[in-house]
Amino acid sequence: MGDPPSRRSSRPNRPSLPPPKSPPSERADGADGTGDGEAAALAKDAVRRALATLAPRRRAVVVLAELEERSTADIAALLGISKVTVRWHLAAGRAALHRFFAEAPR
Repeated sequence: MGDPPSRRSSRPNRPSLPPPKSPPSERADGADGTGDGEAAALAKDAVRRALATLAPRRRAVVVLAELEERSTADIAALLGISKVTVRWHLAAGRAALHRFFAEAPR
């Protein structure tokens, strides 16, 4: 008997995307010139907690758009969804993050 038939993914081939832009400094110790490492660490933690409240696909869209500065077309190709769906997730994600930070104690 020969080899079993190979399985092909049902997902269409996706174009390769360029690597993400270099993220801003991730240092939270103030060594990046901000002067307040503790505030930077608290802000970073707040953003992580806010993003954790989003559904996985919506979180992916927001991170790709806002943190990696990807275009709508790039995000759509990467996630295998339409550009309209990307824009919908981005608008809903931004609204949810706005509510999260508006309700956060100061």
